[in-house]
Amino acid sequence: MDYAQELKQWIERRSQMPALRARSTSQDPHPATGEAWWKFAARYHLEQQYPQNPEIWNSLGAGSSNDHDYKEDIRSRPLLANHQRAEFLVHLHTNAAGPAATGTRVIYQPGREDGKRLAVSVLCYMKETIHAVEAYRDFTVNPQGEPSDKGENRLAAMPSIIVETAFHTNPTDALALQDPAFRTAAMKGVEKGIRLFREGRDCQPFTSRPIADLEVEHEGEATTSAVFKGYPQFPVTLTATNIACPMGWNCRGGSWQDEEAIESGLPLTSSCRNVTGTPGVITWEIILKDADGVTTAPQRFSVTCNSSPRGGGSSAVPSAALS
Repeated sequence: MDYAQELKQWIERRSQMPALRARSTSQDPHPATGEAWWKFAARYHLEQQYPQNPEIWNSLGAGSSNDHDYKEDIRSRPLLANHQRAEFLVHLHTNAAGPAATGTRVIYQPGREDGKRLAVSVLCYMKETIHAVEAYRDFTVNPQGEPSDKGENRLAAMPSIIVETAFHTNPTDALALQDPAFRTAAMKGVEKGIRLFREGRDCQPFTSRPIADLEVEHEGEATTSAVFKGYPQFPVTLTATNIACPMGWNCRGGSWQDEEAIESGLPLTSSCRNVTGTPGVITWEIILKDADGVTTAPQRFSVTCNSSPRGGGSSAVPSAALS
């Protein structure tokens, strides 16, 4: 239920879509048992909410088998989504197998290309956001969705997937499932995968491109861009760290934020004040980090600061800066 609430929050905030849950979140007691309503399967909540629509929660009619309501519950979720004319359907599960089985998997209905593409998109961005958390940098996220005939997806009239977030039968996965940091990262990835699928975008992780070296005149400046691929969550923080600075120079980098994407990339301005008689070569390392903690690999580039035409003669300290 905590995962459903987390995902609902990010869908409503970032995708700007209403998110409907099939199960109750109420702490009120169920009349017949006294147990809190949130503990009950969707089928019973939907019977209460939609008494005039038994085709949602009682689509199999009368039955006496001991798993009759279990089957009704599975069917009730896609039938509710159909009734509501939902655009997407996401089922949040934990997985079970032998203790060695681990990681995130997403299941789609065989033969449904839209479900397959949605599964790939969600896995792509779950991997990105989960791996952004240091403790889960190596957590297994399958790259491809798994085709399997499941009633939750088969009966849905819209793209539908089952997100098997992790294995509760694996000790390490089980601890991750109880970690709020893992929960937030995983559900941010699900939301992002849905949103970018909805926008018709393919899987494109957040990466940066090489930055061309620059040459700057004395007391001048030159501008380049930190160009990236992918769809980071803004604001994005750019950090410039000095890697090599000539002896006796003052080289200043820093960090700053960009609130929105610019087509040419994030601007970088290099300025120099070189009062020596020889050019100075400064090396910088650039890292981009988005609002979800997704970080690009470092990119290094060099700036050559040309000397003063006077060839020295000043007591000022030569300097270089990025801004």
